[in-house]
Amino acid sequence: MRVPLRNPLHYPSLHPARTGTSVPSTERESSSYLIHAATLIPGRGDPIQHGAVAVSDGKIEWVGPFANRPSKYHSIRVINVPVLMPGLWDCHCHYQAFDVLQGLDTVSYLPGTNALTGAITVEDLRVTLMSGYTSIRELGGNAGDLRPGIERGLLVGPNVYSSHTALSITGGHGDDHMLPIQSVREAMDRGFPVALCDGVDECLKTVRLQIRRGAKVIKVCSTGGVLSLNDNPEDSQFSDSELKAIVEEAGRSGRAVAAHAIGKAGIMAALRAGVQSIEHGMYLDEEVAELMKEKGTYLVATQHIVRTLAAHYLDTLPEPSRVKLLNILDLQVILQTSCQEWSQDCSRYRHAEQRPQVEAVAWQQCPRAAVGSGGRDDTSGGHRERDSERPGDVGPSGTSEWTDQGRI
Repeated sequence: MRVPLRNPLHYPSLHPARTGTSVPSTERESSSYLIHAATLIPGRGDPIQHGAVAVSDGKIEWVGPFANRPSKYHSIRVINVPVLMPGLWDCHCHYQAFDVLQGLDTVSYLPGTNALTGAITVEDLRVTLMSGYTSIRELGGNAGDLRPGIERGLLVGPNVYSSHTALSITGGHGDDHMLPIQSVREAMDRGFPVALCDGVDECLKTVRLQIRRGAKVIKVCSTGGVLSLNDNPEDSQFSDSELKAIVEEAGRSGRAVAAHAIGKAGIMAALRAGVQSIEHGMYLDEEVAELMKEKGTYLVATQHIVRTLAAHYLDTLPEPSRVKLLNILDLQVILQTSCQEWSQDCSRYRHAEQRPQVEAVAWQQCPRAAVGSGGRDDTSGGHRERDSERPGDVGPSGTSEWTDQGRI
């Protein structure tokens, strides 16, 4: 469910409780208002100087130059702001509170961890929304379990499109190589965000279990990773038949599949299976980039997390992870093919730190690309239906951060 732009009055928890009183007429009238911006970035098309957005009952009704606003908006309340743009998507994130609970080389299964993680995630989701990110695509984490609270207005946060878990082979990127396998499986049963599956039948059932849990997108690890100790980012994980089964089963329920894929072999396997996005993609080359462009496959580059790990956390990483991180190639070839999206991949780091990823896109392309106003139609964060262009749907566009629909 997409949560529309809401007036603060829709969040009763943000206001003192009222007993035995009706809502004053002035509050009912305040549900309609006009936002006048010195610069309006509509999401599609060029910026509008002295633009305006008309909102009524939580829905965007009209967007255009302030001077050309329809007469019915002449007498409603006007809010003046310097700049206005659609909310952003964070296309790859993990709400796991690693920065508070643990180091990168351990996983806590102690009693009380779930409660603490949930409390921290509530705050991180609030901070994310206040930072301008009105939709997130969580590829393994706890935000998906809190989505109903956001949609009912009980919690403050962005629209959440979550995979809940990441599908991984036993011993693959999603496995915890430092723990007994039984401990990992017990953690999976308690909701830890990984799902080990081997063979076509297990892969089919695991996809169905994620959909049963409420997943809006399916994530699969088709290569090894940097932080998983006993594999290599260039290892190809899952067989072609397993990947195909995962993609086809997800497609039967309208779910897109995102592939954690760093090495070329695993990227090619994921593309053959028909995934909708490649996450990370550090080792891909021009051949793969052109094939992704031909197929319309998105790259979610997560370059910010690579730079952050290298700059601030290199000494804390286990030796195998440190070596793999230092060997990762740059992404300049991809920036030249225009098939990329952007994200934070912020499982460990505080969710108020999205700014560096936008700055990175602005540095490598242009400021306009960094705020996603390039005018290209894109798909939504989880389901595969096309975005409409109805009033109220200020939709995702551009080649960097996705802009959100219906929220500012």
